[in-house]
Amino acid sequence: MGKRLYGCDADRDLRLENLTAQASSLSVLLYGNGQEAFQSLFPHDQDNILWLLSDLLREMDGIVNGRQAWVQN
Repeated sequence: MGKRLYGCDADRDLRLENLTAQASSLSVLLYGNGQEAFQSLFPHDQDNILWLLSDLLREMDGIVNGRQAWVQN
């Protein structure tokens, strides 16, 4: 049996706030002046950055839409 990762609304809100800050900072690499730095990276590094952003956004979506993450004991 698993337990909820976010024990209360305050935990969930803090996690969502942290994820939003991380995704926002990461997106600086992908748009505007940061795009040039992103494009200068090796393709595997570009893929990893996009993968990281995808994971952050997927978790944010789960929190916002009530599909919170679960962890195993």
